[in-house]
Amino acid sequence: MKKRNISLILFFMINISVGLYSCSSYKEETPEPTPNPIPAEPSGEYSSEMPNTLNVVYFVPNDMQGSKTYHKRLSGVMLWMQEWYKQQMIRYGYGTKTFGLLKDTNLPDVYVKITKITAKQGKDYYPYSGGGQKAIPEIKEYFAAHPEEENSDHTIIFMPSTKGQHGSDAGGQPFYGLGRWCFALDYEFFDMKYWNTDPQEVRWIGGTIHELGHCLNLPHNKQLATEDWISMMADGNHYLYQTPDKINFTAADAAILNNNEVFNTGEIDYYEKEADFELKKMRIYADNDNLYLNAKFTTDIPVNAIIAYNDPHVKDGDADYNAVTWTTTEINDGTATLTMPLNGIHSEFNVFPFEMRVKFCHENGRNTSFVYNYQFVDGKPDIDINVEEIAEIDKTMWKVLSINSEDTGNPNPPAGHKEALIDGDINVIWHSQWREDPTSYPYEFVIDLSKEETLNGMFFYQRQNNTNGSVKDIEILTSTDNTTFTSAGEFSLGMATSRQDVKFSTPASSRFIKVILKNSNVEGNISVCSLGEVGAF
Repeated sequence: MKKRNISLILFFMINISVGLYSCSSYKEETPEPTPNPIPAEPSGEYSSEMPNTLNVVYFVPNDMQGSKTYHKRLSGVMLWMQEWYKQQMIRYGYGTKTFGLLKDTNLPDVYVKITKITAKQGKDYYPYSGGGQKAIPEIKEYFAAHPEEENSDHTIIFMPSTKGQHGSDAGGQPFYGLGRWCFALDYEFFDMKYWNTDPQEVRWIGGTIHELGHCLNLPHNKQLATEDWISMMADGNHYLYQTPDKINFTAADAAILNNNEVFNTGEIDYYEKEADFELKKMRIYADNDNLYLNAKFTTDIPVNAIIAYNDPHVKDGDADYNAVTWTTTEINDGTATLTMPLNGIHSEFNVFPFEMRVKFCHENGRNTSFVYNYQFVDGKPDIDINVEEIAEIDKTMWKVLSINSEDTGNPNPPAGHKEALIDGDINVIWHSQWREDPTSYPYEFVIDLSKEETLNGMFFYQRQNNTNGSVKDIEILTSTDNTTFTSAGEFSLGMATSRQDVKFSTPASSRFIKVILKNSNVEGNISVCSLGEVGAF
C-alpha cells in the first residue's frame, strides 16, 4: 500500500513536470551577465570633466629614492582632500564643487595623475627654509619642457620626509604655500587607510589641506568668536586628526574657492584680466553692537562676493591668523550691505590696532581690495569712512608740469614717474626718488588742467599694495596763470586705499593745481612718499 502511494506520487510529479516544461509560454532563462572585473592595475591614462585640474608633483631630491608606494598613497590623500573640500563647499551653499584632478581611467577612485620629477640637487639643497624657492624654478623648467603635464596655475608638491617614516617624526623639507604653489611632506605611513584606526599616522593631512588652501588663493583667517569650531586657515590644521568635526573653512574661504579656476567648468580666462572697477560709494561705521559696510560700485567683471577681513595687529609678522571675516553674496546691481556683529571679534584683540581689508571677489578669480585702519575706543571700532559719488573732471588732457622728486630709475615707466599721478591706474604709483640720494619731505607737484575748470575738491588714492610712503598732511593751491597761487586749504589723508576726497570750502576757478605733500602717515618716515592717483571734481 505504501509502495503504490509512492509510485503514484512520483507518476504525478513526473507528468506535472513534463507538462510545465512543454508549456508554449516557456522561455529559456537568460543567465545574469557576469560583471566586468575591476581592473587590478591603473591604466596610466588620465581624464577629468574639469578643463583645469590641480597639478600634483612628487619632487624627489637626487640623493633620495623616494617611496615605491607614493602613487597609490598620495592618490588616496588627494582624493580624500578632494572630498573634504567638496563637503565644505556644500556647507556654504555652493553645491558639490571641489578642485579638479586627473584620474586614472581604469581606477578613478584609486589613482590620480602625479608627475614625478627628480630634483637636480640633493636633499640638503632643499631645506624647510628657502627650499621651496629653489624647487619651484626646476618644476617650472620641467613644465616648460613638458607643457602637457601642466593643467592649471595651481600646483601641490610632495617631497619625501628627511626625518622619518611615521606621522610623529616626519618633516625636514618645505611645507608651506608660496603663491599658487604649495609644498607638503610625504612619508611611508602617510596613507589614509590609517584615518579610522591610527589617525596619528596621518596627522599631517590637516597641514596639507591648509597649505593647499594657500595654493588655491586662500589667506589665513580665524573663525568668529561666536562660532564653536576652528578655522582650517587659522590653526585648525593642527587639530583635524583629533577633532575632524570641529574643523571647517570659513564662508570667506568658500567664496574665494568658488572663483578658482580648478573648481569651475566655465570658459572664463581665470586671473588674466584685472577688472575695470570703480568704487562709487563706501560707507563704513560702527555703533555699540555692529560694524556696518555699505558699498556701491561698477565693474566690467561681475562681483559675486564681498569679504571684510578684520585683522588685529597683535605683533609683527602675525600673518593675519587672527583676522575674522564676514562675507556677503547678496549683491544687487552693484550695491551691497554687510553687518558685522562686534561679538564676533575676539575680545582679547580689542586692545590692538585693526586693519579692515574689504575684498570684492570677481568671478574670474581676481579681487579688488581696499584697506582701512581703526582702533577700539570706548568698546567699539573708531572708524568712519564715507566715500561719496562725485562728478569727476575729465583729465585726458592734463599734464604734470613739474615735480620736485620722482623715481626716474624705475625701468617700467610711467611707474615711479610723475605721469603715474594722472595715468588713470591706481596700481601704478608715483614714487619719490629713493634709489640714489633719497629726497625728503615736503614734496610738491603742479598739474596743468589744459583749460580753466571750476573745482569743488580733489581726490587721492594712496599706494594700493604697501603703506610705505603713505601721505598724511597736504595743502592744495589753485591758479589761473601758473604764477599766482591761492590756497584752497590744508587737509589730511588717512591710510585707506580707497578714494579719499577733500572738499574745498568754496569752489575755485583754476587751470593749474599745486599740491604740497608735507609728511607721512608712517611714523619716523621723513623721505619715502608715493601716490596711486589724483583727480578733481
